[in-house]
Amino acid sequence: MPDLTPIIPVADESASRGHSLFPPSAATRWMTCKASPLMVSQYGVFTTNPDAEEGTRAHSVMEQCAIALLRDGEEIDTILKRVEDQELKECARIYLEEIRDAYFDTPDSWIVEGRIPLSPIYGVPDQYGYADCILSSGNELHVFDYKHGVGIPVPAERNKQLMIYAWAAVQAEGAQGIDTITLHIVQPRAPGQNPVNTWTCSREDLRAFGVDVALAVGAANEIMARGAAEGDFTPTEQACRYCPARSSCPAFVTVVSKALSIPKRLPTPKDATDDQLGALLQFKKQVNDWFSDVEAEVFNRISLGNEVPGFKIVEGNKGIRRWKNKAEAEEVLKSMRIPKDFAYKKEVIGPTRAEELHKKVKREDGKPVIGERQWATLQELITRNPGKPQLVPASDKRPSISLALVTEDDLEVIADGTKETTSEANPGSVPI
Repeated sequence: MPDLTPIIPVADESASRGHSLFPPSAATRWMTCKASPLMVSQYGVFTTNPDAEEGTRAHSVMEQCAIALLRDGEEIDTILKRVEDQELKECARIYLEEIRDAYFDTPDSWIVEGRIPLSPIYGVPDQYGYADCILSSGNELHVFDYKHGVGIPVPAERNKQLMIYAWAAVQAEGAQGIDTITLHIVQPRAPGQNPVNTWTCSREDLRAFGVDVALAVGAANEIMARGAAEGDFTPTEQACRYCPARSSCPAFVTVVSKALSIPKRLPTPKDATDDQLGALLQFKKQVNDWFSDVEAEVFNRISLGNEVPGFKIVEGNKGIRRWKNKAEAEEVLKSMRIPKDFAYKKEVIGPTRAEELHKKVKREDGKPVIGERQWATLQELITRNPGKPQLVPASDKRPSISLALVTEDDLEVIADGTKETTSEANPGSVPI
């Protein structure tokens, strides 16, 4: 009998997995900037954001689907019947079909969200990562990575993250016969792109890449042992974009400082030359990121009791007004004999509409639909979420709020998320 258990997103367990010094997903960062592992170990801030959390939930669904396909042998259509979210169902179909096309009957071995030891290729103890899916079939190895993002499409060609997993996988004793490796990026929501892109390479291609990886790790280890010097940093847009230590990095500040070395009088965009526009716009991302880090740090310091000249934290815009108890409000409106056409809009009106009926809408006799006493009674039924604390210039007319109102949950942070979930592999999988 087929499994009828619904496939839904599950809680993220990435926090319990810790953070590797050389995570494959950040290979572009630490292979470019050899000082970044040291900076991250000392100053790294690991947080999440709504997009990352959405990606984590999607990955949990893809993981369950892949296990049902590879371990339980379920047909794809049968698996998809258990996926409750319609958008994720379509994403899962693309992901599962790409996996299923990689083998004839059953794969020789497979692993889904499994812990991959990376120390053999890094030469550093206690390093590992979690691959979405790896399987072998004959002399072929397939490495899959699911991307849920809708932003920049991720290419499979020479993808450092997947090449690291592939190079680690072919080190296993049972994988010595593998000579063809295919990397699969499945990104169903990528705008205007094929949802799947692949790249095939040889074992020798991986071997050459493995040398670059080992050299990068070795250089980073040397910097960690002696400390970072100015020449050890290599700030680039890609390397710095998701670096957990960006807000503490002197090299990133140097890039921003150079970007801000602009004429005292800027040309208007219409009058600027092509070269001027290109020079200014080139650094927009770095400058915006830097100012975001500055704003987050100022917010954090004021929240902890420091005084930063020129800024304060105030209560932001309040939440929308709503009835504390909609059923009670409905009964009160009925008792006031408010005409149904005014009191209902398919459901009981909200506080905003009630205020309009009090201030703006008149009955035939010229009186407001809701009178003064009635409105006073209704106001007792209204609740409203407090405004979110905001950082504003000191000249803002709103009064400062007590810092005691600000908690850690209120702090705005910028960070990359991780997308790790539970892991499982078949007993006969390649001992990666």
